[in-house]
Amino acid sequence: MRNGTRWLVGVGVAAAVGAGLVALTPGGTTHARFALRDRLASCGQVEHGVQGGGVPNDARECLDAAWESGAELSVMTPTTEGDPTYTYYRVGGGGLEIYHDTTGDPYGAGRWTRELCPGHDLEDALASC
Repeated sequence: MRNGTRWLVGVGVAAAVGAGLVALTPGGTTHARFALRDRLASCGQVEHGVQGGGVPNDARECLDAAWESGAELSVMTPTTEGDPTYTYYRVGGGGLEIYHDTTGDPYGAGRWTRELCPGHDLEDALASC
């Protein structure tokens, strides 16, 4: 096989693998972006037993302290029917990134979404989203 042909085959294989990853993830490209993210220091995992639990103060303090250096937090909140929905908060470099996963909610949107929230600190960014 000639070098040009090898290169084309390699590009084709890489494209097929990438397309397969996007097709196999429940939320498409947003979920793929989350799954392939750089891991950050953890501010923990919060599991609420009821709707509307929000982000606890200690987790807010952790994210705010890591505003420049980077950290992430996972929050599970059940729906009215008790199905899990997840929100992932990521800070670093002066910004907030929020991923919402509602694929476990058969009565909801059933997809992944992503928000970018500008701000000077966590509270400022949360207010902008």
